[in-house]
Amino acid sequence: MRHPADLKTLAYLGLTVAVFAILWVFGFDSDGTLDVGLCAPLLTLLCLLAIADAVISHNHNHVPIFRKRWANLLVGCVISFFYGFPSFCWIPTHNQNHHVLNNRPGDYSITTRPRRHVGLVGALLYPTVTSLTQARLIGPFLRRCRRGNRALFRRAIVEYVVFYGVMIALFAIDWRKALLFAVLPQQVSMFFIQHFNYLQHIETDSHSEFGHSRNFTGWFLNLCLFNNGYHTVHHQKPGLHWSLTPRAHA
Repeated sequence: MRHPADLKTLAYLGLTVAVFAILWVFGFDSDGTLDVGLCAPLLTLLCLLAIADAVISHNHNHVPIFRKRWANLLVGCVISFFYGFPSFCWIPTHNQNHHVLNNRPGDYSITTRPRRHVGLVGALLYPTVTSLTQARLIGPFLRRCRRGNRALFRRAIVEYVVFYGVMIALFAIDWRKALLFAVLPQQVSMFFIQHFNYLQHIETDSHSEFGHSRNFTGWFLNLCLFNNGYHTVHHQKPGLHWSLTPRAHA
């Protein structure tokens, strides 16, 4: 590992895999009835862990957990499954677009879409609208990688094949379990990571040196979500490991 703090990251991922496995094996009784007593707490926990996994996916994109490429690809495939999309897609949508333009015109994740001012409707619609908008960047990025970065192109293909291959296999085995224990946490994961971006940028000054992002410095949130609340310093130093952001923020 590059940073010992990522033992916490691996512990989160291990717990997420374990909870998913328990739900898959024991979530339905032998007669096909949903075990509500088991699923209610564990599925809630899995959705919360999926939100954390989205943050992990973001962090792993900026500072890979391991030094070995194969190890990062392996953990990236696990992260992708619980995040709900191949993790390489952060590169064109986040690294090469959002971090360059930072909520200014041309940023495909700009928070003035679909509503210019903060409000409940905009906050609820933003994750879906921005996800669909950012998806336009993926195809051109893959074509550029195919021509100029074969290693990254191979990574993208592996993540695509593994993600959709696993999802197809799960639906073939039991579509009810796949919907409830895979798709639902994935949707929660993607909704909230986009919603976090909305909260951190809506009605901020995108041209300000420090006022371009909103920070959430509460200890509990940052303990659970890998210091994701320190957003200004993340934009100032996107290559800084998540464990170092509180000191840099201070």
